[in-house]
Amino acid sequence: MDARVLCAFGLSMLLGACSTSADYKPVIASFTDATNKADRALQTYDQAVSERVTEIRKQLATAQPRNVRPLPGDCNTSSERCRIAFFEGTPATPPKPIVVQTLIPNQVAAMHEIGLYAAALKDVAEVDSTPAVKVAVEKAGAAIASLSSLVAPGSAPAAQAFAVPLEEGVVWIYGKYQETVKLRALRQATQAMDPVLNDAVSKFGTAASLAGLSDLRRLAQDVNAREGAFDRTSSVGNLEALLASADKFDQGLRLSPQDIFQRLGEAHKELTRALKDDSLSLADAFQRIDRLSADASELFKLAEAFQQAVKAH
Repeated sequence: MDARVLCAFGLSMLLGACSTSADYKPVIASFTDATNKADRALQTYDQAVSERVTEIRKQLATAQPRNVRPLPGDCNTSSERCRIAFFEGTPATPPKPIVVQTLIPNQVAAMHEIGLYAAALKDVAEVDSTPAVKVAVEKAGAAIASLSSLVAPGSAPAAQAFAVPLEEGVVWIYGKYQETVKLRALRQATQAMDPVLNDAVSKFGTAASLAGLSDLRRLAQDVNAREGAFDRTSSVGNLEALLASADKFDQGLRLSPQDIFQRLGEAHKELTRALKDDSLSLADAFQRIDRLSADASELFKLAEAFQQAVKAH
């Protein structure tokens, strides 16, 4: 027998007892799906609360019209911009835009990069050729680098080039080499991402709550006012107004994407551990990912309800 074929056969037999990327396809697909849900939920959340903040600032502007004026240097024929803002009246407080498009652009951008990374992992597990694995891993490396630059601007490394060996193609006839390449790529990518994602969870998870104290205070004041109106006149209309106001306040208290980032970090850590150590069960990874998916679905529902309540106000 040709020596190269004999070596290939021996290597394929050796690899046969180990895990392959196919073993991890379901959990990686589940992680990608959960990450997509989290991305959609965070975007909806940001849009919903941005609309709420815009509504509040319009109310403030209407009540205090003298505090509404262009930003310094804006809205002249020689200006580059024309932006109207609300000035609180104290030099220490910076002017605020009345219309708010996004309140957490970095968090939304971070979640988008995590989504691209998860999609790249899914591609690695599912593609059918070594060159395709290389392309998918390069996408994962680019997403890791982009996320790193969001976490620590200016300190991010270039997109990481993961090793995808091409010289052992003789083993292709036994179908084992391809799985070895894919499994190695998955391990490299998840281990490179894990510390970056931990830093992202630490930075963005604590800064992602949008329903600030001033917003909650106004919601509480509205509940108190509706309660007083119902005490004075216990009509069905006043009761419905009180219940609607309390519902908005409840949603404002519950709306927070912090758990999403926390669950995302936990799920990825379990996935990384499972890929790194063949003796670990995938059950823990699935459990963490299921929690992430459930939290993302709940946040999305809350954000949609909050958005509808703002529009109905």
